Amino acid sequence: MSILERLKRILTGEEEAKEKSEEVKEKLAEAEEKVEEKSEEVKE
Repeated sequence: MSILERLKRILTGEEEAKEKSEEVKEKLAEAEEKVEEKSEEVKE
């Protein structure tokens, strides 16, 4: 495998990792909202 091919793989891997971390952040935010809703229901 050439150096260029390896660099391409590394860079595309980094892009995929960025996208995944964004997805994870969104899912965390959604989960936090659900927890807040549930805790409010419990308080009532």
